[in-house]
Amino acid sequence: MKKLLPVLLTLLILSGLLHSGCSNGSVAANPLTAELYMMNADGTNVVQLTTTGWKEYFDISPDGTKLVYSTPSSGFGSRDDVHVLDVQTRIETNLTNSKNIDVLPCWSAHKTAST
Repeated sequence: MKKLLPVLLTLLILSGLLHSGCSNGSVAANPLTAELYMMNADGTNVVQLTTTGWKEYFDISPDGTKLVYSTPSSGFGSRDDVHVLDVQTRIETNLTNSKNIDVLPCWSAHKTAST
């Protein structure tokens, strides 16, 4: 299975079933588990970035060092908060922690995340 994962992820990206957050395909989200992965554009060197549940609406920072995404605050079906993940350290920071449903985050030209 380990050898098949890069091939499977590459096929899912090419088929459109797996969303790529970068033009070179280096970050992808698995729609079945909603976890985020990083890999080379050719599908090699797959690294799972998240393991704590549903991630959606992600965007990669202009410098490629961070990801911003929405995730349920207390499990599937709850309100969403916006989080930032440092790709190198894997440190996740909750940016919003509000009673609102915070979705569709993106990076500005000034390298700040917003919804």
